Amino acid sequence: MATSSQSSISLPIQVFQTQTSRTRGAYSSVWDAEHAMHIRNKLRILGDLCGTLPKHIAQNQYLSLPLLLSYEETMLGVNRGYFTLVSDNGSDYTQLGDAHVRFWDRRAREAERQAVEAAKERARERARRTGRKRAREERDDDEEGVVRKAARFVWQWVSKRVGWARAEEEDQREAQEQTPAAVDISEAASARGQTLVETSTKARAEEGARRASRRLESCSKRVLERISVLEDLHERGYYVSCGAKFGADFLAYASSPLVVHAALAVVVVRAAEKLHARRLVAVGRLGDATRKRALLATVSGGKVSYVGVQWEETLP
Repeated sequence: MATSSQSSISLPIQVFQTQTSRTRGAYSSVWDAEHAMHIRNKLRILGDLCGTLPKHIAQNQYLSLPLLLSYEETMLGVNRGYFTLVSDNGSDYTQLGDAHVRFWDRRAREAERQAVEAAKERARERARRTGRKRAREERDDDEEGVVRKAARFVWQWVSKRVGWARAEEEDQREAQEQTPAAVDISEAASARGQTLVETSTKARAEEGARRASRRLESCSKRVLERISVLEDLHERGYYVSCGAKFGADFLAYASSPLVVHAALAVVVVRAAEKLHARRLVAVGRLGDATRKRALLATVSGGKVSYVGVQWEETLP
């Protein structure tokens, strides 16, 4: 059943840009579960799940949507025709997928529920304090104490009414200032979210896509070399993930990372870069410590070359 639903997904898949960096490029996210499965299983682009599973007891071990794609993975998908970009800047919302909308709706409902619970707890705490205070005052039965208590009650009542009125005015003022412009939202044509909810006008959507493309074009030369290495490894049939946890640029898997460990730890270096002995020793130790084949990857004239670094067997 899962295979048939994934095979029916049409390309390109829309991904949402979420962050831009000059040195690391633009990160993108996928909010639909079927799209995320197709990207991982069929397109061999791994990404990283970075969301949480509601009410799950082990949220640090089991993550959920959205699927976060690195800049290199995003560019790989764009160059191969797998992805089309949608700007996800806070001020440039143009299109929202069903899963995206459900995520934000649930987040808003959860925030509202927590606010109500906090207000109830504060009310209970005030009631407990007021009860203790009244018990102490009732022990003071002289005439001056009664007058003092009545005056204090009236003052508290007036203060609360004034405070409520001010708070109500501030809420109304903030609501008027922060109320967004009305938009026309059409109903989603697919429950699986393959077609996205379109907001506002087509021109606004096209402008968001152009902004996303411009962000992809502004990046450093090193990032472009990393993209070339990732594309080459992908063409060779490897599953490729980020290698930061082992001190490399990429980790290459011969099959799905759920089945096998990474076989290669790839470090990208400039073609004209002078490698000092300390750097070579560090790369060699990296491969030895992680029990992987350490590779130095360079890009020259559009061609990717690899050099393996491995220790010879030491004497006993």
